[in-house]
Amino acid sequence: GARAARRGAPPRREDAFRRREEALRKKDLELQESLIKFNKFLQENESKRNRALKRAVDEKKQREMKESEITKLTQQYHEKMQEEKALKEQVLKNEKYQKFLLDVVEHVQGTSEDFPEVQDLLNRYKTLRDANDDLTKRQATHDIETEEKRQVFSQFSKERANEVLNRNNEIATLQKHLEGQAMSTLQAQYNVDSSISNMSDKVLQLGQILASIENLLERFETQGKHNKRAKDSKTFGGGGGG
Repeated sequence: GARAARRGAPPRREDAFRRREEALRKKDLELQESLIKFNKFLQENESKRNRALKRAVDEKKQREMKESEITKLTQQYHEKMQEEKALKEQVLKNEKYQKFLLDVVEHVQGTSEDFPEVQDLLNRYKTLRDANDDLTKRQATHDIETEEKRQVFSQFSKERANEVLNRNNEIATLQKHLEGQAMSTLQAQYNVDSSISNMSDKVLQLGQILASIENLLERFETQGKHNKRAKDSKTFGGGGGG
């Protein structure tokens, strides 16, 4: 029996090891499952945290948008209140003009039928104002055109004045040159007259010399003829006596 017991010991030990191994495996699986659950828990918490943060950021943005919108609307409200106040003041200010226009219409109705209503007066005023604006614009246009023409005329006058000044300078230069030429001409005329006078004197002297020579020649010829006649007379007289 003891031998049989010793033979049965290894299977029991193996069973014990197997059971222990199964227990360890089970604990390991339980630990892994716990880790998976814990990781899932952490992930869910992180996701919840992120959603909470996102929701907080979105809520903050929404709150800031609402606050900005409230501020804007509040400002618009105050502006509208200011506009309403200004309009009320304008209405109060214009009431006297309304009363004045009504009095004018009432006064005019007794003498004319052109303005039975206040609007007719306002229309007439608008027509006159538009006509005045048109005349003012035309006047401004004419003023601009006049100024442009004045500038053109001023430029033209300056150019003509400069041209006249240049022409006067040219005329003065030419006049001076002409006077110089006139002096040269007078000097040349004087020289010519002097030459002619000198030549006339010389011609006169030459004529006098020639006249004197002719007189001398005539005297010589007369004297020669006289001497010849005397000689001939002597010759003829001596022949008759002999």
